[in-house]
Amino acid sequence: MSDFHTMVHWFQAAAALVAAVLWSKSAAIKVPNNIDAAPDLQRIGFWNAWAAGWSCLTASLGVLDGFIP
Repeated sequence: MSDFHTMVHWFQAAAALVAAVLWSKSAAIKVPNNIDAAPDLQRIGFWNAWAAGWSCLTASLGVLDGFIP
């Protein structure tokens, strides 16, 4: 296994960890049961968007891993 291959694995693991932390953060937001919950829902969407981006980076690194000799 090359050094670049190992580095990609470490970056992939780190990106997956960041995505998991961001999704945990969005899941921990308490949403009140009323009509004024829009800001809380927007905050959840914000953290979910960042987590999805990091998850996409993780998947991209996994694909890159297949092309490393």
